[in-house]
Amino acid sequence: MNASTELVAGTLNVLSTFGSTDETTDILSRTIIMEIAKANASGNPVRETDIVSKLSHTSNLTVHYRLKMLVETNLVTNMRNPADRRERLLYLTPLAQEKFDGLAQEIRQLRGK
Repeated sequence: MNASTELVAGTLNVLSTFGSTDETTDILSRTIIMEIAKANASGNPVRETDIVSKLSHTSNLTVHYRLKMLVETNLVTNMRNPADRRERLLYLTPLAQEKFDGLAQEIRQLRGK
């Protein structure tokens, strides 16, 4: 394998775990986490309906189930929207942010090879 192929293969392997190698995360969960991270990085919370609209190829029920699973695994937290008490705003937990830092470090190490 050449260096660029190794980089891509290594990066894909890192992205499939989102943490330690025994914590695999499916692609839909990673996509949801990334959407929440992008919104949070710009200083905005995100609503479940925002995630559902961005993932139009996936059913609302599937997205809701994955979000529930991400909350249970302490990667995402939700809080009531003070402006509309029916909505829940989604944020990454400190654990998820820590995993992103580790992921970024692993990718930097792969690029350095």
